[in-house]
Order: sequence, then C-alpha cells, then structure tokens
Amino acid sequence: MFFLILSNIKRFVLINTIFISLDGMTDPLGQSQVLPYLGGLSKLGYNFWIISLEKEEAFFKNKLAIENICNASNIKWHPIRYKNKLPIYSPFLNLKNVLNEAEIVIKSNKINLLHCRAYFPSIVGLKLKKKYNIPFIFDMRGFFADERIDGGQWNLKNPIYKKVYKYFKKKEKLFLTESAHNISLTYEALKHISAIDLKGKKLSSTTVIPCCADLNHFSIKETSEENSNLLKKKLNIAAEKYVLVYLGAVGSWYMTNEMMQFFVELKKEKKEALFLILTAEEPKIVFDSAKKAGILFDDIRVLKASRKEVPEYLLFCDSSVFFIKPAFSKKASSPTKLGELLSMGIPVVCNSGVGDVNEIVTKSNTGVIVNDFKESTLNAAAKQILSYPRGEKLREKAESVIDFFSLEEGIKRYASVYEKVVGKP
Repeated sequence: MFFLILSNIKRFVLINTIFISLDGMTDPLGQSQVLPYLGGLSKLGYNFWIISLEKEEAFFKNKLAIENICNASNIKWHPIRYKNKLPIYSPFLNLKNVLNEAEIVIKSNKINLLHCRAYFPSIVGLKLKKKYNIPFIFDMRGFFADERIDGGQWNLKNPIYKKVYKYFKKKEKLFLTESAHNISLTYEALKHISAIDLKGKKLSSTTVIPCCADLNHFSIKETSEENSNLLKKKLNIAAEKYVLVYLGAVGSWYMTNEMMQFFVELKKEKKEALFLILTAEEPKIVFDSAKKAGILFDDIRVLKASRKEVPEYLLFCDSSVFFIKPAFSKKASSPTKLGELLSMGIPVVCNSGVGDVNEIVTKSNTGVIVNDFKESTLNAAAKQILSYPRGEKLREKAESVIDFFSLEEGIKRYASVYEKVVGKP
C-alpha cells in the first residue's frame, strides 16, 4: 500500500520549465508561435514560467489578453520591459534582466528544464545550466548571426560586427553541444548543423519542428463563405476576377519587386487577374513597387486584415506567391504562410533556397518552384499555376504534407523532446 501511494505521488509530480523568449508574448509572433505550443504542453501536465521581453506599446495594448491566456493554461508569465535605445549595449542589458528574473524563479521553485527560444536566451540557458545544473533546450529558430549578415544589419568589414559575429558563431557551437536537445525549424538546417566541425564534441540530439499553423483556424470547412463573399464585394472585386494573394510582411527578406514582376507575367496569361496583398506593413511599400513594375493601382488591393478575417479573404483567392531572399541563412527558415495557404486549398508559387519549401511543394505537387526571377521563368510559372486546382481539390493534394504543419503535430513533437530530456509529468 505504501509503495502504491508513492507511485501515485510520483505520477502527479509536475515538471517545471522556464521558457525564455526575447520575442514578446504581446507581439503577434508570441501569440502564434509560443503560447499555442505551451498551452498544449500545459494540458499534458508540463508546468511553465514564461520570461519574455515586451515592447511597451504592444504590452499595454495586449497585456490583459495574454494574462487571460496564461491563466487559462496555468502559465506563470514574467514580462520584462524591452530596451533598445543603445544598439550594442541594450541586448546585453536585456539579457542581464532576463537572467536575474530566471534566477529569482529558480530560487523559489524546483525547475527541471530551461527552454531557450533562439540564441540570446540560450546564452542565459548556458549560464544557468553551469550554475544550477539544469538542462536546457536550444530552440534555435534560425541561423541568427548569418541572418544579420545576409540581411545587411551587420557588415563584416566593420571590426565591431566582425567580432560580434565570431562571438555568436562560437556560442552556436556551444549551444549545439551543451544543450540537452536542439530544435531546428527545417531539415535543410539540420543537414548543415550535422556537418559543422564541433572540434571533437558531439552534436546533441536534434528534432525538426517547423513553424506550425493553426489548421483549425485556416480551414476551408470552418470559414464562412458568406462572410468571404461580403469581403470580396467590399473590396470591389468582380466575380470573374482571378485573385493572386500575398500574405505577410513586405520588403526586407520578402522580395516585393520580384513578386510584382510575377504578377505582370500572370496578367499576360490572365487579363482579369488582380493582386491582393494582406499585410500589416505600410501600403506605400507595395504601391511604390507596383508603380515601378508598371502595374495599374486598380489591379492591386492592399489591406491589413484581422486574424479572424484572413481565412475569409483567402477563401476567394485562386493562387498565391511568396518570394524570399534565398540567402544561406534562409536554409533554416520555415514560412508559416505555406502551411496556412495549403490548408486553405491555395496553390503556391515560391522560390527555391528557402528551408524545406522546395521539397514540401514538390512532394505534394501543390505549386510551382522557381529557381531564378528571369522574365521567361516567371512567365512559365504563371502558365503552370493557372492549371492547378484550388479549394478542396488542392487541399486533398496537400494532405501528404499538411499534417507536418499542424499545431497538434508540433505539440506532439515538443512533448516527445521534453519526455526524452526530463520525462513525462
């Protein structure tokens, strides 16, 4: 009887995890790519403290909503004000504040695991591992230092940035070998990681978990056709129009000019084509690019849609395009929009050199991959995409890969990692 009681007590012991993120929970990314996972893991019995950096405007706007989400999942949230006034100093001041908060939590609770989202949090995780002997997960999210080079934020000709780059590449190797487990967004990134010279050290076990999409939200069956038709009418889009859609940020990594050139080629094949851009960015960026390409503004619609409305807009779209700068660091990129679009039955035109996009689209035969942005290549892609089905027929074609993007599958993979590192609750 005594041993039976002990067995039951052990079964209900919570596994306590500190989740460290420089991305705020009040930011869209925190709401889509952190809280849904942790909420799912919480239901499985894992216990969480979130330490996150919050931008002032988003924090005051969304604080109450995030508190409600956390309370519903019994998650303890420790928001810290994000500082960014001093380019070199501020990131390390943020780290110091995060480290201090994490130590307060550790000293007050029995913490079993540190889940570190990306590179800066992993600096904290590595310090805490050495000081308190708590294992940490390196959830890398991408090649941070290489992204800064490829994106033009860091110039290696500048000795300061060169030193910072070398610092993070050195840390990267430590994270990959000192972590209890690594998370990669793509198999392409895993190939590169596996080939890194780790100077005789062993690469920690690594699991691929892409940026998952809420496929219950981005669902043809769960989307109101009536609301979709009203939105289409509101945008003054005639029934006969063929609608090409782009979803997400414009500029920077996202090749707006090249996407406009694709639309030019699509118009040659489909005169009644119209380009709908759903973005939170300034419309001026889009219209400047359209003007440069010689596109009439009447053939463009640019708007910011609420999360609830996005599937309703997508429901009346015929195909989508997204081109992302194919730099080395993009091997580790997992565009959430791909899963969302395929789940809504929309065929895609995208470029090679971005994470696992090429393999996913080719395997499922749900779109066209371009290897360059020449006029002839874009025109051939425009002709091809017009032959693809949309709606339920396309969704059926995507069935072989779509579960890979599901939130449920993502939670299952994270749970498997946790179980390997610290066991089941």
